[in-house]
Amino acid sequence: IIPQLFSRLNHPEAYIRQSICSLLCRVAQDSPHLILYPAIVGSISLGGEAQAAGNKLPSSLPTLLGNMQGEALCGGESETGSGPTSQESSRGEEMVMYSSEDQAMMQDCYSKIVDKLSSANPTMVLQVQLLVGELRRVTLLWDELWLGVLQQQHMHVLRRIQQLEDEVKRVQNNNTLRKDEKVAIMREKHSALMKPVVFALDHVCSITAAPAETPHEAWFQETYGEAIHNALERLRNPLNPANPASSWVPFKQIMLSLQQRAQKRASYLLRLDEISPRLTAMTNTEMALPGEVSATDAVTIQSVGNTITILPTKTKPKKLYFLGSDGRNYPYLFK
Repeated sequence: IIPQLFSRLNHPEAYIRQSICSLLCRVAQDSPHLILYPAIVGSISLGGEAQAAGNKLPSSLPTLLGNMQGEALCGGESETGSGPTSQESSRGEEMVMYSSEDQAMMQDCYSKIVDKLSSANPTMVLQVQLLVGELRRVTLLWDELWLGVLQQQHMHVLRRIQQLEDEVKRVQNNNTLRKDEKVAIMREKHSALMKPVVFALDHVCSITAAPAETPHEAWFQETYGEAIHNALERLRNPLNPANPASSWVPFKQIMLSLQQRAQKRASYLLRLDEISPRLTAMTNTEMALPGEVSATDAVTIQSVGNTITILPTKTKPKKLYFLGSDGRNYPYLFK
């Protein structure tokens, strides 16, 4: 019943919302391990504890990348004079307002529950916040992030390159323009069509350009950091606007390199001390095992296994083990 209670924290009726919140606060006092993880994960997801948990992947990133093509289409429509009507615009603003209110109400409820948990056992709450933040880091490593983003954008870029090549032909066949004017027009067209791609990749670059906190992140920056910076600069300012495909070549090479590395058998086994030293250092914690449903005598996490297995499926979930206080190993799958 706990998941159902959390799902109703955004109920439109304030009385019902407050009643559910009060009930969960009582559970937090009597059996904190039952709501520990959903409360803290919900709090982090809503942005209340994002920095404290070490979350380096903004929640807006999937939305940004997923809607990039749609934004470009909207931009193209506005250029031709068929932009959204004022009625649609006001409806969108109204939906955003309601969404913000719902998020604020839920964040307030989650904060109350986490505060109740912290007042009883602050060490346990801090440990879970650290665990959740590090598991987010482990779930999507920087090389996996870039490979996923480049694969997602590759087909979009190829379509834009085709558009640019058509524009280049039209400009080159225009005998009324001087050579420098043709270059300026082609460069401007390239900048306009590639702007959404550059914006998205620049956003990801800002994430992986942050100071490395693990040996794996340090390796990624040393191996790919300069190449990504140069590729982004070349996409932003192409050397030869008459050959638009050449501006995507550096990113294509990075994508192929990451693909080859991901397909190697050795890459399916990761060492925890390389990708998350903080998890390696977590021993004899006060955290109950995730999913623990026993009302009493909860099994706590003694340590985290040092080997993580990447399953060779489409989503490549990661499997790790927690050593429980009862001496048993408990496998968990993250994706």
